[in-house]
Amino acid sequence: MEMTIYKNADDFLIENKDVMEQHSIQANLIWVNALSKKSVEDGFFGVSIIQGESIYLAIQTTPHPMVHFSVGDDIKDMAELLAKYLSANNLLPEKINGIKKTVDIFYKVANELGADYKESRYLYLYECRNVENIFIVDGKYQSPITAEFDFGPWYIGFYKDCELDDPIDKAAEKARKMVDNGSLVCFVIDGKPVTMAAKTRQIPGGRCISAVYTPNDFRGNGYSIACMKHLTQEILDEGNDTAFLYADKYNPISNHVYEKIGYKKIGDFMEYCRI
Repeated sequence: MEMTIYKNADDFLIENKDVMEQHSIQANLIWVNALSKKSVEDGFFGVSIIQGESIYLAIQTTPHPMVHFSVGDDIKDMAELLAKYLSANNLLPEKINGIKKTVDIFYKVANELGADYKESRYLYLYECRNVENIFIVDGKYQSPITAEFDFGPWYIGFYKDCELDDPIDKAAEKARKMVDNGSLVCFVIDGKPVTMAAKTRQIPGGRCISAVYTPNDFRGNGYSIACMKHLTQEILDEGNDTAFLYADKYNPISNHVYEKIGYKKIGDFMEYCRI
């Protein structure tokens, strides 16, 4: 078993690019963190562990959770090695996340060492390669957005609903930037935006959708499914093999919306935080 600790994201990316490209959707958060160009001085931590045909990757860019990913079935010893290393060096993070199979093993070993992690979020990872021909309500899809509208309060609502780690005081500014760069989209009824979504991280072969949000007053009218159908098709028409997103396991209504459009579950994603 061979463990390599990286001092900067560039080296991590160079040495692990092949495996990340082969599993680009499942490893999308690892991929994005590896593109950060951060170093240990910026709060970066990266590690790869190899044992036979199995590989275990973990990466963290402060203040975000440490993301875990693995290929192969023989990962228990690797998770144990990493947990012991982090514990001995006082590096166990406040939050960890990743595909359930991987992060579950790590968190159990870490808890045996006194980490006291508990479940924070349970998400499904969905992808769509073909959009279903379903009926949607009449309205106008805007990408890029042309409506004169302040999406800041909506983005704050999205942050609160999802309990995101990003500072909520920066949500309104982020919404404005996304409108300016064309990554935020919306669906309009009678000239008024009624729901929004965003094209976010681009990885080899796919692009992520996030910030799917409909204010309470507009929910239950089919606006979100209309916007998501248009946005998903747009991502595929841009040359991507797939559109992908994370959805709360405990929100069957939104999950049903995604499945009607053509999204299929390809993984369980867990996040744990220290008590």
